[in-house]
Amino acid sequence: MFYVASALLIKDGLDFDRHASVHSAFGRVFVKQSRLPRDMQRWLLDAFLYKCAADYDIVYDMTSEISAEVIRQAQEFVRVGEEMVGH
Repeated sequence: MFYVASALLIKDGLDFDRHASVHSAFGRVFVKQSRLPRDMQRWLLDAFLYKCAADYDIVYDMTSEISAEVIRQAQEFVRVGEEMVGH
């Protein structure tokens, strides 16, 4: 989702290389301007938190239900991103 969000921002002339910058700009440019639903920003932020937990927590128990939901959200995120970029 990070790379989709980054691509959408680049299409708008904004380029960031840090997660925090992309997250902030995505919310400001797409959600606050009502170009995308607020859920998409939540999905982006939650996916990042899950990624960090999986990468850095000594013990992290991701359930299959959560995994399935994050995959569904990511697929929708990509679909919407492709529509906006024109693919």
